[in-house]
Amino acid sequence: MNSRKRSILLVLVAACFLTAAVSPVVAKTPAPSPLTVDTITTGLHVVRDLNNGNTVVFAGEDGVLVVDTKSQELSGALLGKIAEISDRPIRFVVNTHWHFDHVAGNEAFATTGATLISHENVRRRMSTEQKIDLFAMRFPPAPKPALPVVTFTRDLTLHLNGEAVRLFQVAPGHTDGDAIVYFPKANVIQVGDLYFNGLYPYIGVPTGGSIDAMIAVGRSVLGMIDDNTVIVPGHGPLAGKADYTGYLEMLTAIRNAVRDRIAEGGSKEAVIAAKPTRAFDEKWGHGFLKPDDFAGLVYMDLSRTASQPQNGQKSQ
Repeated sequence: MNSRKRSILLVLVAACFLTAAVSPVVAKTPAPSPLTVDTITTGLHVVRDLNNGNTVVFAGEDGVLVVDTKSQELSGALLGKIAEISDRPIRFVVNTHWHFDHVAGNEAFATTGATLISHENVRRRMSTEQKIDLFAMRFPPAPKPALPVVTFTRDLTLHLNGEAVRLFQVAPGHTDGDAIVYFPKANVIQVGDLYFNGLYPYIGVPTGGSIDAMIAVGRSVLGMIDDNTVIVPGHGPLAGKADYTGYLEMLTAIRNAVRDRIAEGGSKEAVIAAKPTRAFDEKWGHGFLKPDDFAGLVYMDLSRTASQPQNGQKSQ
C-alpha cells in the first residue's frame, strides 16, 4: 500500500470511528455520501457537496491536481471520491481563496504529500485570526500543515497531464486572495467564489472584496473565454459564458440601484425597503443569502465609498 492510499485510509477510518462514537445508529446504517462527481471532460471532474460547493479534480498520468478542499468535515469523503477517480498521487492542491469551505480540508490533503498552493494573501489570512461578522463566525489561525507552501502574487503555471494550467489573479474581487484556475487546452475555467451560480453571492468586504471588483474581474474573465468554455463557479452548477454574463448583469443592476439610493441619502433600512433586488429574486434569491441580506451587504460595501468621487464615470 503506497503512502497516499494509507493516508486516505487513515482519514476514512478516523471519520468512521468518530461517527460510531457519536451515534451507533448512524454507524449501523451508513448515510449516503454527501458528495457527487460530475465529469466535465477526460481527466477533469467536479466534486460537488450538498451545499453545491465545487472542487475541481484534474487527473492524469502525472498525478492529480485538486482545486479547493472543502470543509474539514468533508475532507475524508472528498479524499475517498478522489481515490475513486484516480489511483495516481495527489500532487497539488490550489486554494481559490481563504474561506473555510474552500481551505479547511487542507491539512488532510497535506498528509498525502500534496503541495498546497495559493495567492500569497490566502496564506497571510490563514496564518492569523479572521472573522466574518455578517455570520458571527471566527476562525483561529490554521495549523501549519494546512498553510499553502507555494504562493504567488500575480500568476503561476503548472505543467501537468498535458496541460499548462494557469493560476492567476486579475485583481481582488470576492476577497483579496482570489485565484482563477484556467485549463486552456480543455477550455475550462474555475473562478471560485467570484461566481455563485443561481444564488446571491457573499462578498468578502472586510477582506478586500467589493461588488465593483467582482463585476470588473468578471468582465475581464469574459474577455478571455468563448461560448464553448465551461465555467466552474465556487457554488452552483457548471455554467457557460452566457450564464456568467447574466450573473454580472444582475450584479451590475443591483449595484446601480443601491448606489442610486445611497446618492439620494437613503439609509440601509431605506435601501432594503426599496427592494433593489426585486427583479432578480425569483432566480437568485433562494440561496443562503436572502434578498434583503444581499441588499444590505451591497449597501455596506458601497456606503463606505459613497462620498468619494467616481472619477467622473457613470455606473455601467
